[in-house]
Amino acid sequence: MHRRLLDASPLGILVHHKGIVHYANDALAEITGIPKEELIGRNAASLVAPEDNARVTQRVARRMRGEVAPPEYEVVVRRPDGTRRNVELQLSSIDGDVLVLVRDVTGRAALRIRRFSLSHLGVSVHLLRTEAEVEVGLRVGLGGAELIGVLLQPDGDGLAVRFVEGYEPDRAAVERALGRSLTVQRTGWTPLFHEAWGWGEAFSDDGYAELAAVAGVPAGALAAEDATMVEALRAVVTRVDGWAGGPALLLLAGRWLREDDVPVARLLSAQVSAALDNVRDLARARRRERELEAVSTLARAMLAEARGGSVPLLRAACEVVAAMMGAREVSAWVLRRGESLRRAAAWPSAEVSPVARVRLATAPWVLDLLEQGEVTALGDTRSSPKASAFWREEADARSLWFIPFEGQGGVRGAMVVGDTPGRRLRDDEVALARAVASVVRVGLENAELHEEARRRLDALTAAQSRLVQRERLAALGELSAVMAHEVRNPLGVIFNSLGSLDRLLKPSGDAKLLLDIVREESDRLNRIVSDLLDFARPVNLAPRPMPVDRLLDEAWTAASTASSAAPIEVRREIEPGLPMIEADARLLRQALINVMVNAMQALPHGGSVTLRARAAELGHGQPAVDLEVEDSGAGLGNVDVSRVFEPFFTSKATGTGLGLAVVRRIIEEHGGTVALRPGAHGGAVFSARLPVRSGQVPYNSLATPPDGITVGGGI
Repeated sequence: MHRRLLDASPLGILVHHKGIVHYANDALAEITGIPKEELIGRNAASLVAPEDNARVTQRVARRMRGEVAPPEYEVVVRRPDGTRRNVELQLSSIDGDVLVLVRDVTGRAALRIRRFSLSHLGVSVHLLRTEAEVEVGLRVGLGGAELIGVLLQPDGDGLAVRFVEGYEPDRAAVERALGRSLTVQRTGWTPLFHEAWGWGEAFSDDGYAELAAVAGVPAGALAAEDATMVEALRAVVTRVDGWAGGPALLLLAGRWLREDDVPVARLLSAQVSAALDNVRDLARARRRERELEAVSTLARAMLAEARGGSVPLLRAACEVVAAMMGAREVSAWVLRRGESLRRAAAWPSAEVSPVARVRLATAPWVLDLLEQGEVTALGDTRSSPKASAFWREEADARSLWFIPFEGQGGVRGAMVVGDTPGRRLRDDEVALARAVASVVRVGLENAELHEEARRRLDALTAAQSRLVQRERLAALGELSAVMAHEVRNPLGVIFNSLGSLDRLLKPSGDAKLLLDIVREESDRLNRIVSDLLDFARPVNLAPRPMPVDRLLDEAWTAASTASSAAPIEVRREIEPGLPMIEADARLLRQALINVMVNAMQALPHGGSVTLRARAAELGHGQPAVDLEVEDSGAGLGNVDVSRVFEPFFTSKATGTGLGLAVVRRIIEEHGGTVALRPGAHGGAVFSARLPVRSGQVPYNSLATPPDGITVGGGI
């Protein structure tokens, strides 16, 4: 009776005496893969895998000696077909016989391996550096742990399915049973999801029903070949924090899952949440490092570009700010005369709005923003009037931010950052913008110091050049006066002698021709003497206010009396409303007459002369007037323009080279400058820039200085 009970036991039973098997039941034969008849008489230790053999033999010997030894332990049984089984042994001994109960725990060992793989997955995600890498690692690891994984995130009143991944045999069986793929975009809440959302975890012994709910189909009847596999699925749902900026639910479904696996799944979710926190912290650290490097780069650029003026400096700032903030474009605007903001630089220049100036008269709120000095969101260009003032392109909307920057004299301007509509600056980006404004302020101050040093050096160089020129001209003038005095007396004798010869001889024929040649050359020599005296004579100005248009007209009237017979057309291009200049009318008229006579002499066959007057700037914002005389002649040819105003330099066969030198001297005594350049369509253009009378109202429209902007003053 007892033997039959042992034979029917679901546990493997073995009895051995001194290591030789005396009894084995059917369950043991199933575990070992050896018929029980063949088990009788075998050495019991031979049934155990070699790596466990010594341990088993030792423990049996200890028990037989009455020593303390573990009553149960786990070993591996090696079957004849090469497969192995994990078994748990329980030993008891009576009168030298040893009773061994053998339980097959192969499934439990596999469970430990799967749990270990799940725990290892949670640890491995900590080594990943981006959210995308965490997702890939999680998806691959779930498949290796023989689990189906679904990540869901709240979306309105439902759940958005972020991914479906997992063990392919189980997933394929579920999808065959459901008749559709588990990969869907959206699903609804289930009681299990609500429980997991509230408590952080939930377990269900019907994993198939939960997967069917995700797919949005009822869990219907199962095919015979899939029933065993699908019915064994169980599910654990845990909450993952920080996925794509918010919490999510992770559904795990597997045949090996049990309710006591919930802590392992919860640990995995906590490890994934911690990994995502690490990823975000690392991203913030990297971003901060890039921002600090960008600010450092900007500071270096400010120092490097300061010598080139404000425009290269602001262009470098725009490029660095765009890189720091990932913006589509950045433009720099400077305050000009307290009247408007003008765009001075931009990046990338090809994509920046065509708006080039914002007048404070039509947009007074700009003044408030500049005075506040705060980083301000202007809004979207399609809906905000403030934003549209800086961006008027209807087809391509922007979100704009206003970043003021200052200088020594107060607010100087602002940088305008543009990006896709709807974007908002983070707090760290606002702090970064303030840092950029401070760096730009320092850069502008450096640029102004360099500019001031350059202006003073230029002024010193110009003063030195003028001093050298004055000394040189003084020496030339003194020499010219002596020569003129010494030459004019003999000339008087020559002229008197020629007159006497005419009266006494009354010459004719060749004699008269020779006397005429002497008289003509004497006249030319006399004119040279007159030019030398004009050049040597000191310029004593008697300035008084005079209108520009009348000065040009009077000079042309006087010069036209010396014009050749060829027809010459005169054109007047005089801007209306020009202020008066402070000048000596006689001397300035003489200078203009000389220039106009030269222009008419360049037109032996006729042509046109254009008299032009327009507003300009003499330098450093000082208003001035440009007076130009342009002819339509043959042009300057190979004439060295840089020397035409030097004394005694001439390109004419009969010229003295003193006419333009006298002109230059008169203009410079008036505080102006002169230039000669080729005309746009041939001919030559003489230009004189003269300061206007002090205290007059500034021009409505002044010429733009070389760098395109004026940075100065407060508001």
